[in-house]
Amino acid sequence: TGVDGIVASNHGARTLDGIVGPVEQLAAMREAAGRMTVLADSGFRGGTDVMIGQGLGADAVFLGRPFLMACVAAGLAGVDHAIGLLGADLRAAMAHCGVTRPEEIADAVVRRGPTG
Repeated sequence: TGVDGIVASNHGARTLDGIVGPVEQLAAMREAAGRMTVLADSGFRGGTDVMIGQGLGADAVFLGRPFLMACVAAGLAGVDHAIGLLGADLRAAMAHCGVTRPEEIADAVVRRGPTG
């Protein structure tokens, strides 16, 4: 196809609060993308969000705001701390679901709402 992957993203919904966000479309995008890489951002803030994104079909999830805030608050040390917190949060969320490796995060981990 000439395309290796797709990024599910938006502008943060600051002016269009009624639109469907990327997380609500991830499962459909995963299905349509087939074996292509699916990446996602927009609204992911912590480890639980990362796990949900991966459970809905993203191969990877981007986070920006938590690290920007950490950088503003404490510089590089703040970013290092935020990375540690994200890792701990993701490991805790995975443990609560009985998942030991990111590859095990599956669609079964996430309960879908009425929009899919």
